[in-house]
Amino acid sequence: MYASPAEMVKLRRQNPSRPVILCEYVHAMGNSCGGVADYWDTIYAYPRMQGAFVWDWVDQGLRKRNDKGESFFAYGGDFGDFPNDGSFCLDGLVNPDRIKHPQLDEIRKVYQPVRFRAVNLAEGKIAVTNLLAFTNLDEYDCFWTVKSNGGIVAAGKLAAVRAAPYETREIVVPVRDLSLSPTQEYFLVVSFNLKTSVPWAEAGYAVAFEQFPLNRRPAKQWTEPEKTVQLIVKETGDEILFQGAGFEYRISKKEGTFSSLSVQSRELLYKPGKINFFRPPTENDRVDVNGMKKWKKYGLDSLQPVLKKIQYEIVNPQVATVTSVFDVVNQRKEVCFEVMALYTLYASGEIRIETWIEPDARIRTLPKVGWQFYVKKELQNVRWNGFGAETYPDRKAAGIVDVFQATVDELWHSHIVPQENGNRSDIRWVTLSDNEGYGLYADGDTLMNFSVRRYSDDNIYHARHTIDLQPLDYIVFNFDYRQQGIGTATCGPGVFEPYLLHASPMQFAIRLVPAHLGIREASDIFRSAMKPLPFRPRLKKPVVTLSEPFFNKPARVKVSSTGEGETIRYTLDGTEPDEKSPLYKEPFLINQTCTVTVKPFKKGYSNELAVVRKKFELMPYSSLSLKYPAENNLPVYVLFDRQYADLGDLASGWLCFRGTDMDLLVEMTRPLPVRLIQVRFMNDWWHRVYLPGKVVFEVSADGQNFKKVFEEEYDINGKPWTIEVKQYKAEIREDNVRYVRIFAENMKTYPSWHEKAGQPSPMMTDEIELE
Repeated sequence: MYASPAEMVKLRRQNPSRPVILCEYVHAMGNSCGGVADYWDTIYAYPRMQGAFVWDWVDQGLRKRNDKGESFFAYGGDFGDFPNDGSFCLDGLVNPDRIKHPQLDEIRKVYQPVRFRAVNLAEGKIAVTNLLAFTNLDEYDCFWTVKSNGGIVAAGKLAAVRAAPYETREIVVPVRDLSLSPTQEYFLVVSFNLKTSVPWAEAGYAVAFEQFPLNRRPAKQWTEPEKTVQLIVKETGDEILFQGAGFEYRISKKEGTFSSLSVQSRELLYKPGKINFFRPPTENDRVDVNGMKKWKKYGLDSLQPVLKKIQYEIVNPQVATVTSVFDVVNQRKEVCFEVMALYTLYASGEIRIETWIEPDARIRTLPKVGWQFYVKKELQNVRWNGFGAETYPDRKAAGIVDVFQATVDELWHSHIVPQENGNRSDIRWVTLSDNEGYGLYADGDTLMNFSVRRYSDDNIYHARHTIDLQPLDYIVFNFDYRQQGIGTATCGPGVFEPYLLHASPMQFAIRLVPAHLGIREASDIFRSAMKPLPFRPRLKKPVVTLSEPFFNKPARVKVSSTGEGETIRYTLDGTEPDEKSPLYKEPFLINQTCTVTVKPFKKGYSNELAVVRKKFELMPYSSLSLKYPAENNLPVYVLFDRQYADLGDLASGWLCFRGTDMDLLVEMTRPLPVRLIQVRFMNDWWHRVYLPGKVVFEVSADGQNFKKVFEEEYDINGKPWTIEVKQYKAEIREDNVRYVRIFAENMKTYPSWHEKAGQPSPMMTDEIELE
């Protein structure tokens, strides 16, 4: 159960005479079932793979009312019950009153009884395979439709397709003679539909369908600004004002983003938007090793952009630009991202936003990357060209590209435990408008994602029931460049590698057009865009390394760069280098704690996001020795590298002792005062890793006579199901310490009640702090 597709292939190879059937897979808890198409591509590729069973059908929640009479679905712990499984009973494809969750559409699509394969789309040739065991495909009507921008170009019904069970036949759809415009995008949908009504569906219901692109997605047609119109630019103490025919925009000099977008004197924004990297975690995100555990560790749940620099330029009478540079910091004021936004404003009213992002090297994965705007609540009517169904990178087989419309409330899916939902992907364009047609158009230089909601991310994140949600007086509009998949990590694999959003330098562009969308058709706006201005090429960040893997003695700093013709300046006090700072020529020696900051320079190139700051902390330890070696052969200095291993991720830097104690002796370079000793251990029942039974700290001046300064015991039998990182901390006042001993007692073997009773038990630790 819960094997990955790769593990299924391995099971098939290991058992050549047996079928492969997963009794449970794609755990449907919350917003889930990512990767189901990957499973079935694998299953169909190997005849001995016979299928798998989703866990499970329905959320086991019970209707309850609070003291105010508000109704909600309750789950474990809501009845004063302890112990309980919390929301682990909410893992169905439908909720308790049988309203379907969006993942049911994906399951239905992947499970459909006909497989389609394009043979030659220019000729309309498609291979169809009948997966039904007893029914010929001629018992269904076969329809086809060609659409573009929401309109039907051609449609028809094919002659009966006679394909016996498990037989493959080739059909020919008459699209060969269609005249396709190079400026339009065309899609063919082929479906098999019920001829007559049956107890479970009406006549005409599509039991299987597939969509095929008939041409490449056309490139935008760039146009030059009209010389007859002008853009008026004014600067005040707090804002930069832009005016043109029928519009007025303002950019806040404090926020670095738009504080006002007004068209025909109608304000569209509620407050300034921001660059955004976070989504309210799904149930899967909360336990995925590439999800919330890492995101929270680096403070991605508390990010705020801090404006470092803003400047504007009037390029010509029709065009102006504003450049904003941000540090995006977490609650601890650590810089997680450096961002540069270049806003280009045209006299036509069009806005282009180029965004460059440099993430901190410590950050591994991201929930998403995009812009979050806060628009007036009246902009409740949504129209878009892209996938109509809720889709994510690893769950979009059911997506059909077309033009759709809905209200903001209709695009929200109410999970019993509030969480990320409602994303639409492969977006060409999207509009939000009021009942009179005034609103905001958005598109990107690439396919985008969007979602809209009436709740803040923070509210959704911390809400445990639907009654905890507090509607806002505005609409949150997420327009995202990238989004991580959703996986099935609550019980099974996390997000598969192709769908992880790795933190790396990124660049993307979006376009905003405030307009009366009842007069200006979105598809017309999409086809024609103002030509982007050329921008200066960017210098890449240099790489800064130290000659010693553990900095407890003098070492040399090396700066490497791939750029040609650039010079690199540096400082050692954390200040940003300028062209008068020392020039880097060769590796240089450091022998004390310092912050090395480097910056490349090259005429005609931008270096706004190319600054590297790296703090090297001189460790006052002459030796680190373990009485018993660690199982995973990591060097002992990983315990002092200031790189904190991740809860649940066994390969992120934890030092593992299996069946043995940890007995570490730290020798200082000289006697020092010690005020704090702290060490972290992991307790994760899911991975069968438990805390030590006892932790002891001792200090000594001579290495012979030790003084115990801390001892704490732990009984695994008291809290066997805990998942946490526990910190053992001793605040002391010892002034002449040359040696510190840290001892952790492993329980050696799993206890009698454990499924692995008698086997050697692992104990995992990372990061010791001595102050």
